[in-house]
Amino acid sequence: MLVFAEGIGGGRLTFDFRNPMDPTSELMMMMLAFAAQVEAQSIKDRVTGAMAAIRKMPLRWRGGGRPPYGYMPAPMPKEHGGVGWTLVPDPDAVKVIERIVRELLEGKTVSAIAIGLNVDQVPSPRDHWAVKNGRKTGGRTGGVKGNTKDAFLWNPAVITRMLRNPSLIGWKMHNGKPVRDAEGNPVMQTEQPIMTREEFDRIGAVLDSRSINNADRSDTDALLLRVIHCAHCGGRMYLNKQDSKKNQAPTYKCNSHARGDKCDARQHPRGLDGRVRDRRVPAAGRLRPDDTRSRDSRLRPRTRVARHPRRVQRAPGTEGTPEVPSRAAGMAGTRGCPGRTHCRP
Repeated sequence: MLVFAEGIGGGRLTFDFRNPMDPTSELMMMMLAFAAQVEAQSIKDRVTGAMAAIRKMPLRWRGGGRPPYGYMPAPMPKEHGGVGWTLVPDPDAVKVIERIVRELLEGKTVSAIAIGLNVDQVPSPRDHWAVKNGRKTGGRTGGVKGNTKDAFLWNPAVITRMLRNPSLIGWKMHNGKPVRDAEGNPVMQTEQPIMTREEFDRIGAVLDSRSINNADRSDTDALLLRVIHCAHCGGRMYLNKQDSKKNQAPTYKCNSHARGDKCDARQHPRGLDGRVRDRRVPAAGRLRPDDTRSRDSRLRPRTRVARHPRRVQRAPGTEGTPEVPSRAAGMAGTRGCPGRTHCRP
C-alpha cells in the first residue's frame, strides 16, 4: 500500500495493491515496474561504460576482484595522477613464477612441476588470493553442480595458461584478449612487468616444442569411461588403445599426472573392454530385425508380454515366466470388449 499525503486535486491519495479489482492500483503497479526496469538498465549501462573507460586508462586497475596471478593492487603513484589503483608485482607469487620458469628451462615437464608445487603445498592461483586476504580456500569447481573442494591444486593446464598469459608482460586483458588503445597498441596495467617480452617469447617457444596437437579429436568408445577408477588414488582411468604398439590390447591408465597428483600405485589393466563385450552382449540375447524396443529394455532380464496374445515377446530371463500362460488366457477373453478392466472371460 502506498499513501501520498497530497494527491491529484488535493487530499490524501491511497493505492492499495492488495485489491486486484482496483484498476488504478493495477495501472500504478505497471508504471512502477516499468520505472524499475528502466532504472536497472540505466545502472547496468553506467557501470558497463565506467568499466570500459577504466580499461582504456593506462596503469589503472578497476580496484575490485582478483588481480592476475603475480600482481596485487596498490594506490596509483602521484606522478600518474594519484587517483584510483594500479598493479604492482606480488613478491610471494613472483617467487613461485620464478620457480616454475626455472624448472621448466631445466627440462622438467609441466606435470612434474605441478606435482612438486602440490607436494610443497604451494597455493594455486585461485587459492593464493584467498590466503592473501585471510579467506577460506577452495570453493565450487564450476563443473558438477554442488561440487566443492577444500583447496584447488596446481595442474598442467593452470601452469600452461598462466605462462601464456600476456599479463606477465604487463598487458591489460579482457575476455582473454589484450586491451588496445585507439592506435592498436596494448594498454599497460603496470609499470613494473614481471617478465620482458624476450623472456615471455622464450617460455612460449619451450611450451610449443612440448605441446601435442589435439585439434583432431574423436569420441571415445571406451565402455568403462567414468565407471572404472584407480584403486589407489580414486581418480578416473582412461583408455589407451596402444595404436603405436603391435599385438597390445587396449589399456586403462590412471591419469593422475594430468590432475597434478602423484599416484604411487598406478595400475594398467588390459583387455577390460573385451571382457565386458564377452559377458554383456550374450546376456542381451538376440533380437529380431523388426524389434523396435529401446536398448535399455532389451537388456532388462525379464519376460515382457504384449497386449495381443499372439505377439508374446520373451527376452532372456526367468522372472515372471510361470505367470505368462495365465495372463495370456486372461487377456484372450477381453478382446473386443469396450471396457477391458470391467470385462471377464
